[in-house]
Amino acid sequence: MPKISILWGETPEDGQKAKTYKFKTKAELEAFKLGLSEHKGFYEWEEVEEGYVFRWDQPRMSPLAEYYLRNRQRKGI
Repeated sequence: MPKISILWGETPEDGQKAKTYKFKTKAELEAFKLGLSEHKGFYEWEEVEEGYVFRWDQPRMSPLAEYYLRNRQRKGI
């Protein structure tokens, strides 16, 4: 069963749990992801592993991923 786990919010609260969405088909999952990408910037989100719980003291992103993200944002991608 296709699924995606999302950590909602630009600044998640300590202990905030990710929400997992399950779909009947891969096409439904892809349509959901398209909807997420279309509203990017209006409400922030991050895909995470199922069962993920945010903690302030854990690293959120590798330095390479941060570099990649910054370059995409600079280029307006």
